[in-house]
Amino acid sequence: MTFIIYYSLENINFKHIIYIFFFIIVIFQFFHNN
Repeated sequence: MTFIIYYSLENINFKHIIYIFFFIIVIFQFFHNN
């Protein structure tokens, strides 16, 4: 997880980081509700 975020900071712009972070939250909420 940390490696993915660090890789994003190195190679992808900030907007993509926000999308990735949002996606992780959605997945976490989905599994938490089930």
